Amino acid sequence: MYNLEESRDFLEGAIDTLEDIFIVFDLEGHLLSWNKRGNEVTGYTDAEAASLSINSFFTPRDLVRVTETIAQGLAEGYASVEMDLVCKNGRMLPYEFYGTPLFDAAKTTVGITAIGRDITERKRFIEKEREMSAAMAAKAAAEKHFRELQGLIIVAAHELHHPATVFKGYAELLLDRMDMMDKETIDTALRSISESADRLARLVSELFEAAVIEKEQMELEPRSMLPSDILEAFAAGSYQCGTVTVRRDETRERPIVADQKKVTRVMEILVENAVKYSPGGSPVEVGFEQNDGGTVFRVEDKGPGVPEEDSVKVFERFYQVEDPEHHSLPGIGLGLYIARSVVEAHGGWIRVSPRDGGGSVFSFMLPDCPS
Repeated sequence: MYNLEESRDFLEGAIDTLEDIFIVFDLEGHLLSWNKRGNEVTGYTDAEAASLSINSFFTPRDLVRVTETIAQGLAEGYASVEMDLVCKNGRMLPYEFYGTPLFDAAKTTVGITAIGRDITERKRFIEKEREMSAAMAAKAAAEKHFRELQGLIIVAAHELHHPATVFKGYAELLLDRMDMMDKETIDTALRSISESADRLARLVSELFEAAVIEKEQMELEPRSMLPSDILEAFAAGSYQCGTVTVRRDETRERPIVADQKKVTRVMEILVENAVKYSPGGSPVEVGFEQNDGGTVFRVEDKGPGVPEEDSVKVFERFYQVEDPEHHSLPGIGLGLYIARSVVEAHGGWIRVSPRDGGGSVFSFMLPDCPS
């Protein structure tokens, strides 16, 4: 036969055997009851706990989250929260509490019941996973950096070998046979030495610029200018084997605020890159347009184009579409990385897309200055 008193004793005994804390408190936060696990974990006796509110069992920094969780539990019928359970001796233990409303016979909410579980081991496991993930990410980054460094060494060795060979060869030629050489041959030798010196200077300059970027020491000197000021240096110039033509925006220009020297450097990188990969004599078109979002500069070429899978990677440090072992064109894969860093420092974006009819369009946007 069903005995209510025996059932209640059985239920209370079962609750006392739980490894979790079982707690009951009223809507004002006063502790009404808990199981023996609550005494064991917190160190408080039943008499001591009866005079405490639940606020005594968590830190002030957890107050907002616990309060919001209680409100959520009352509204939705269930809620959970992670918090530091504060014990009598001041020790704090990571616990997760699951709470549900407590109703009386009239279905009126009179309190909340909650079960608290020690999540120390879970926290340790999560921390170990986090440390392992961080270690794996660091390892992957180190391996990527090592591969980049290997590629850089190969390409840099190739780049340095060329001017060194020119310097050595023509220096010996001029020293040994200058008195027997005509003016045209001497001029050719000196011009080759000068061009090789320029190539070496560009290499050193790019390495220095990249080092400044990596150390996050790039400083901008913004000032007001017109977009056409950026393009003026390219208006009628010829770069190596290609001719640069400028398309002007026929509408009235809005001034932009930017570091003219650095943005001009971006244009220089994009134009030289376009000329390098374009067939001899093919035009490289430069222009800009202004819209509601800012000013977009474009450099269009008729080269082989950039494969879609490389359209993001080309802006990475040391990345080249060509394998470093078979490097054939000048450069060490830093130009587009420098260009991206300068543009992003201005709050803009840079990208490459296919050009209608073949080739590539490198474009970058500089946002309008806040009014």
